[in-house]
Amino acid sequence: MTLFGSVSTSAADENDESPFVGNPPGWDKKPSAGIGLAPTGKPKQPGKKDGKFHLVEATIADIHGALQRHEITCDRLIRLYFKRIKAYSGQCVKYDVNGDGVSPDYDFFMPSGKGVYLGVVSPIPNAGQVNALQSLNLRPAHYTALGFAPPNDPGPRSETDLVDDDPNMPDALEVAAQLDQEMRGSNSLRPLHCIPIVIKDQMSTFDLRTTDGSLTEFLDDRPPVDGTLVAKLRAAGAIIIGKANMDEYASGTHRSSYGGQICNPYATDRNGGSSSTGSAASAAANLAVCGIAEESLGSVREPAAKQHVVAITATRGLVSRSGTWGANLIRERFGPECRTVEDVAKVLDVIRGYDPEDPITATQVGFTPSGSLALSARSHTLAGKRLGIIREFMPKITVNDADTIRVFNEQVIPTLRAAGAELVESINPRDIANGWAVDDPTIPNMNIQDVVAEMIPTLWPSFANASTVPSPSTTTGLLPNTLREVFSAVPSLFPVGTDVIQKSVEMSVGITPFPDTINLRKLENGAAGTMNQGRYALDKMLLLRGDPRVTNVLDLSIDFDDLDHDGDTTEHISFFSINANNGSPVQKTRPGVTPGAGVPATAAGLTLDTQGEANHLFIMQAIREIVARIMADNNLDALVYPYETIPPPILTGTTDSIPWLNYDGRPARGYNAFTDASGLPDIGVPAGFTTVVYDRTTRGSSEALALDPPSIRREVPLPFNVQFLGRPWSEPLLLEIASGYEFARGARIPPADFGALPGEP
Repeated sequence: MTLFGSVSTSAADENDESPFVGNPPGWDKKPSAGIGLAPTGKPKQPGKKDGKFHLVEATIADIHGALQRHEITCDRLIRLYFKRIKAYSGQCVKYDVNGDGVSPDYDFFMPSGKGVYLGVVSPIPNAGQVNALQSLNLRPAHYTALGFAPPNDPGPRSETDLVDDDPNMPDALEVAAQLDQEMRGSNSLRPLHCIPIVIKDQMSTFDLRTTDGSLTEFLDDRPPVDGTLVAKLRAAGAIIIGKANMDEYASGTHRSSYGGQICNPYATDRNGGSSSTGSAASAAANLAVCGIAEESLGSVREPAAKQHVVAITATRGLVSRSGTWGANLIRERFGPECRTVEDVAKVLDVIRGYDPEDPITATQVGFTPSGSLALSARSHTLAGKRLGIIREFMPKITVNDADTIRVFNEQVIPTLRAAGAELVESINPRDIANGWAVDDPTIPNMNIQDVVAEMIPTLWPSFANASTVPSPSTTTGLLPNTLREVFSAVPSLFPVGTDVIQKSVEMSVGITPFPDTINLRKLENGAAGTMNQGRYALDKMLLLRGDPRVTNVLDLSIDFDDLDHDGDTTEHISFFSINANNGSPVQKTRPGVTPGAGVPATAAGLTLDTQGEANHLFIMQAIREIVARIMADNNLDALVYPYETIPPPILTGTTDSIPWLNYDGRPARGYNAFTDASGLPDIGVPAGFTTVVYDRTTRGSSEALALDPPSIRREVPLPFNVQFLGRPWSEPLLLEIASGYEFARGARIPPADFGALPGEP
């Protein structure tokens, strides 16, 4: 059954970078045994509380209680977290180029001695490491005293200032000592007093190397000032213990050229999410209490879902983006990833607020509470809450979708009911006819498809572009490319010469049938337009940063210092990974330039794509109005759905990873853009574990490979999250719902291979 050209892969999903001219620096062609199998360590229920302080799974309240009881000092606490980082944040993939069985074989070394590998890697099952952090907030003497050393450990604070003796840049241990002294003098605690937090390398930190995960060779790799949210965290008493490893330039394969590959602590040979994977892994493996993440396409919520932590993307405008390596002018948002709902709320309390450096934050004035959000995150019930289950976001299209849907039905829905929630669910007639959904007779129905059919012609009166409109078009029409492509496959509805206005009017009142191929899943897709946002945001950031060497996007990732010692100081230097579609090695691209890989290159685009930005704002408002209508018609407090139905595949970007294909609007890596494109608030909470995953064994893109590709069935416990999405500025209500669900579900299950160390409380 052909469904209107709906099979797709995405460059953002599959790392479709341009091929490099020449050979990659190396390639591990002998994968470790046991890839894809269940981890040897099984997830275990956390131990019961005994009234004593325990570092593993410690919350902000636990830490503050221990400090107030003088059970622990801030200095000792931070040293304990660094001890865990030393034990668990080493390299977690295989790169044995010379075949001697010792890995990784570094291609060269940074000025600090930190090793860098740029070739194609292989996963390691049960690696016992996650490589979550790329730089540590320790001066050289503290770095060495705590046992850290090159080339295998996370890097130092700076590669351009190895002396690092500026007294105005205290490191994490020096800040801890200051906070201990402050507490002795006042016996009071700041909101995040002594809470260890890691920051995604996309956000500026004045005391830590900030290069967006890249090898970009600034003369000074530390920016002059903190980003706004970092400054707020420090003022609240948080201790920035390091920079989280990330997707280089916030897209690709959960790997950076400087930090290396990040791994999922629940299955180290499997995908840990998207660009904020390091932030989530730090919280999941108890290397920090929370990580700060960023997303423009799911990179806060996806890593959280795959690594069993809580994450929130607040309403667009609640948290300042000032200080970021901008990925997207319209969709970009920052948010916390922590182990509990209350901790997420406490961090959000600190980082939210109006910031004149980011004008969009002015939109929150008059709409957000003056009191603490954390007060809303202590609910023990869902009584009185009416929640709408979105079945469109869990179609059973393939065998690999099935287990998430099973766990949602068998565990999430009973937990919601047990907590007192009143439930309704959407049922899509086409999904039922295709065998992708089943109507639960115990849950009342709501019809979202009727709302979509009624509102799309009104909200998008130009959606009926004639089928001859080229696809993709980035300059014409107000219709997202993904919808235009669907309509181009239905030429009988809108043949050339059609009076589009008349047909739109007829469709809006039901005279002309609305095609049931357009559903809520299709509306989650991103808007058209290249927009050249990357170049604009990065050039602006680099201008404000003021480094004399790296002044614009053309200077990013250029090997000015000849780090690889090949005599070429003009080359583009970055890692290689596997193209998911054809299995060939490709070089990681750099943003804002054409071509993305290699030199010479030119700046991409001379103007911003104003039409594309208009499209983006159009879809944002349209989705908001559709969601508002659905919630109003059904008297809902929130919408509920699993973040994704496809369990994590083998580690993305390696020789063994073949991601499943997007199909009929069901993405292979989560319902990202439905939230991102709308800017609506969405919180994800650990919901359980799937137990069955199907790993693809054949590359390619076709309808047959989307629906029933050759695959291997494996029994592997893998985390997934349930999402609660609400109206703009409804964070207090969403936190109340999320904490009520969390209480009913019980404590989070930590990864088995990252338990307490000897001598750890």
